[in-house]
Amino acid sequence: MSSLLSMYEKVRADPQLTGSVRMEDKRKIEDGIIHRAKDAMLAILEQVHVESEELDERTAEMHHVNSSFIYLSFNSQPWLSTADKVRLLEWKIRLDLVQYAARGCPAVSLRNIAAYVPKQPSEESVREIGMRLYDFGDDGHAIKQARATAVCHELMATYKDKPWAVLKDDSIWKKIQHMVVDAVEGPGVLYVRSTGFDEAWKDIPGQGSPKRSPEPPRALQTGSGSSPEALKPYSQ
Repeated sequence: MSSLLSMYEKVRADPQLTGSVRMEDKRKIEDGIIHRAKDAMLAILEQVHVESEELDERTAEMHHVNSSFIYLSFNSQPWLSTADKVRLLEWKIRLDLVQYAARGCPAVSLRNIAAYVPKQPSEESVREIGMRLYDFGDDGHAIKQARATAVCHELMATYKDKPWAVLKDDSIWKKIQHMVVDAVEGPGVLYVRSTGFDEAWKDIPGQGSPKRSPEPPRALQTGSGSSPEALKPYSQ
């Protein structure tokens, strides 16, 4: 199997997939991918195959960082066979690719990450930067992302010389962690959904906007994004 990043690039380069989902689709996988581009999606998914000897490396390469904990836990369990662990990972990779297509195939830019200017620059470690979210007033989504980012940074130390490793320098991971913190501390909706669509960004304030007050989300526990406060658009 080729690198996972190259597989995401294949999805983004396929006009059938990039044009299959619309922002107004209620069920973006069913109404978009399956209904309009099923064969194109399957053609990419059938390329996913993890060899048993590369299980740990492919786990580190996997996209969705919030799932890193459970898959590292799976791999450490003696009661699960290697074949079972491989199968779990293969299906996770396939579902990640489907979700990427369903969210509008957002561009991945290492240049933009490297150029990011944190709102509160720090010489702290990746873990220490994320600790700013320990007391953030959501229902736990923010700190979960920060912890996962720290774990992935530490895990990648083993694989930083691999050809597929593009996020390998400490400085890049610190920028990513600053993005995690700045994104939820900023005003507007807590989370941008379906980021590959322009419509998802129409009410998102610019980077120079002031931090949100921590009290409304802390009082309402709005991290799920389902409350009026979490969905409130930005206003000056």
